[in-house]
Amino acid sequence: MGKRYADFMEGKYLYSNSSIIYKGSKDLSNINGGDRREENENKKDVVQEITDNAIEKNQEENSTQNERNRFSGRKVIYCNLQKDELTPENIIAKMPEILAIHNQNVAEIEYLDDFYKGIQPILEKTKKVRPEINNKILVNHAYEIVEFKKSYVFGDPVQYVQKGEKETEHTNPKISLLNKFMESEDKSSKDKELAEWEYKIGTGYRWVDQDSPEDEDEAPFEISIPDPKRTGVVYSTGITEEQLFSFYIQNFTQMVTTQDTQQIAEYQEYTIYCEDKIMVLTTQYGKLQLKPLYKKVLGVLKKELPNPYPLQIKGFRIIEYPLNKNRIGLIELIISQLNAINRITSNELDDIEQFVQSLLVYVNQQIDIDRHKEIIKLGAVEISTSDSSKPADIKLLGQKMDNSQVKTYKDGIYNDVLTIVGIPRLNDKPSRR
Repeated sequence: MGKRYADFMEGKYLYSNSSIIYKGSKDLSNINGGDRREENENKKDVVQEITDNAIEKNQEENSTQNERNRFSGRKVIYCNLQKDELTPENIIAKMPEILAIHNQNVAEIEYLDDFYKGIQPILEKTKKVRPEINNKILVNHAYEIVEFKKSYVFGDPVQYVQKGEKETEHTNPKISLLNKFMESEDKSSKDKELAEWEYKIGTGYRWVDQDSPEDEDEAPFEISIPDPKRTGVVYSTGITEEQLFSFYIQNFTQMVTTQDTQQIAEYQEYTIYCEDKIMVLTTQYGKLQLKPLYKKVLGVLKKELPNPYPLQIKGFRIIEYPLNKNRIGLIELIISQLNAINRITSNELDDIEQFVQSLLVYVNQQIDIDRHKEIIKLGAVEISTSDSSKPADIKLLGQKMDNSQVKTYKDGIYNDVLTIVGIPRLNDKPSRR
């Protein structure tokens, strides 16, 4: 999980050579007859080796906890083309640059979506001392917060009303018809799906298009919430930053024969939605190019269609709904606090088990393994000593955390989480004027 994101992140950690303590310099003074230049080179090599090992060890132990604190929202995709320049050739030339930004967003989206589902760094927790006691308790507050906000804001279906219309007045029949269309398309559940993406990753997308003749129902249009990992919107670099086009990615496989062997090859298709036309690009033939489009006639592919082809009703088919200007979701705002809560909860259970399984210490006593097992089984032991200056004793070696202080600290972190995401605390009382 952590490696996908680390592949493209840069500058995760800073290290100072002063933090690496070099030991044994005296032993190096006699190497090769005390040649100082070679001695200094050897010192550098050893110090560099120690530094490299320390960095590698630190990255392995802390990457899952620290690398994710660099989230700052999803990147907006910009393009310096004008609307009258959106030709297949120009868009194909810009797609590598566009997909590079999109893939960076996808890596972050996948991590945040996994975090929401419960795939969190606490599941990779390690413990050096008494590693057999290593509880991994995951309290999925990320899921709780997203579901609360989604239900609170979009719990009731959105109803359209005419501006300035009062409840006592006659309802505009066209508005009533629009509400019926939205109900037939189950827009309320799609609104919740859109809100879930917004709160998880900071943005979401809605696709709307007219019904095809074979799919026509009560509403003359269709609504869908596409997966943000396969969807993107491209904006102009001009002062208005208007939308230029959007795209949707589909993955396919095909059998390829090479040297008398068949292999499965993957390729992508990109549906480009401009304001007045749609074009389909493919990598099926080894490079990104326009895909030949055909229409079935009596069940057979015969009629070739233009690509790009014009839209009967002009307008953008995919619209982006960012949660805020920077596309910052709720989870990334509180991700370090949620990781801390999981670790505190896990360490609390570790502490309880370690206290229950405290080590038994024999003071001024020699007990063999069989005798020790018998003592554990009986639950009691009689001890004596002939040397009064060295009294015999048996005690449990263990120390337990102060649970009240730990609970206060954990509750403080959780209250900070609720404050940041704008969720009221259970003990908050409404203010009276």
